[in-house]
Amino acid sequence: MAKLDESSWNAMRTIIESAIEANAPAVVPQPATVEPLPLTMNVEEARRQLGGVTRQTLYRWEKQGKLQRVNVEGVVLYTTRSILALCDAADNHADKWRVNA
Repeated sequence: MAKLDESSWNAMRTIIESAIEANAPAVVPQPATVEPLPLTMNVEEARRQLGGVTRQTLYRWEKQGKLQRVNVEGVVLYTTRSILALCDAADNHADKWRVNA
């Protein structure tokens, strides 16, 4: 079997690269879209975001100043900012809450 010289290898490489480029689909990266968070969450949304805690727990955290409550026309809402702050605090103290199995 005959060996190819360097110019033959380069010619073959060029042909292969051209074929790959011609057949490759044009992929244009799309920027990630992020939905903005609402300013407030109702009781059920807040419970879900906080891992399914009870209404009593929400009320206790509100009384302790951990959650900020807003009443709008008789509807109880919690600020998203206070919910996220509570989640951050829990993440920062997760090592104290772990249970060793």
